[in-house]
Amino acid sequence: MPAKRVVMILGFQRSGTTALFKTLASAPGVSPRHEAADDDIYDDYYLRPEPRIRLRLAALPGMVLLKPVRESQRRSPLEVAEEYRDYDLSLIWLYRDPVNVYRSWLEKGWVKCRPRVIGLHWVTRNQKCLDSRAALGDNLIVVRYEDLVAHPACVEDLAGRLGLAVQSTLRADRNAGRACVAADVQEKIDAVTGATLATLDNARSIRPPT
Repeated sequence: MPAKRVVMILGFQRSGTTALFKTLASAPGVSPRHEAADDDIYDDYYLRPEPRIRLRLAALPGMVLLKPVRESQRRSPLEVAEEYRDYDLSLIWLYRDPVNVYRSWLEKGWVKCRPRVIGLHWVTRNQKCLDSRAALGDNLIVVRYEDLVAHPACVEDLAGRLGLAVQSTLRADRNAGRACVAADVQEKIDAVTGATLATLDNARSIRPPT
């Protein structure tokens, strides 16, 4: 029996993961299961231990699409892949300009600490993606959110790598962080995130057409 096909979207909250999830979930043959506070797959937005959800995943038809974004708070993509080594697994790591992430956190009322501290959290979690790349190879697909919204061809490329056919439903990015966040705050965030952002850009699996 072939291994169950599972695709997970990982990253940092407010990086466009929900928008991408909705786009991929629209493809035929996909069983989407969005993160939840408490259901048969998620507990407090984290994946339940694989043995406990194995039968449920097997019962879902077609490709299972999951969005356990909070997983990167406690473990790396490599650690997730090791738990799901018996599956036909693809991991999408979606990242976004950290200043725009910060602005989105402000709009949600999530900001409880200084911009520099949020930037450091962004770095820590995105570094887990970078540290996992060598071991996971093509099973880890690194994508920048701004590329997807600006270039529908990037969405089609991503879907094609997953064996799906979709049309992008992503809305244009308002770039609210760069437009609205005070310059001195942007500088504080850029100072701690700039090197990691540049490394992620160089590590992208999918790039805009030239």
